[in-house]
Parts: sequence; C-alpha cells; structure tokens
Amino acid sequence: IEFIYIDTLKRLNENKKAYKATQNLLNRKIGKKQKARALYILAELALKLDKRKEAKSLFRQCSDLNVTSSWQTLCKESLSLF
Repeated sequence: IEFIYIDTLKRLNENKKAYKATQNLLNRKIGKKQKARALYILAELALKLDKRKEAKSLFRQCSDLNVTSSWQTLCKESLSLF
C-alpha cells in the first residue's frame, strides 16, 4: 500500500511528500527486495529534488544489497550513469 501511495504522490508531482513517505518506509522493517525498490525510488526522487550526491549514495546502497531483483539492476544501471 505504501508504494501505491508513493506512486500516486509522484504522479501528482508531490515529490517532497513522496520523498518523505519513502524515507518513512525505509525506516520500517521491510524485506530486501522492497528495500531495493524503496532505495531506487528515493534515489530517483532525490535526483528530481537536485540532491545528486544523495541520489548516488542511495543508488550505491541499493546496488550493494545482498539480493537479486530488477530494482537492484536499475540501481546499478543508474549508478553507472554518474
């Protein structure tokens, strides 16, 4: 449900609210695949909010997770663009 809420905020161009909601989600205990997804979304939002250093750090955290998921692959690809 949290990801649906975050996606809705992003579609409404409420990037700051989506950023906060994603941070709150990461503060909760979630699975590694969900964490990879949340880190990717947070990094994507950080880029939109002109927080490039933070975005790079988030993409790196996501890439370093011990999990195999499409979100982690997206993080690795995004990190290579820096």
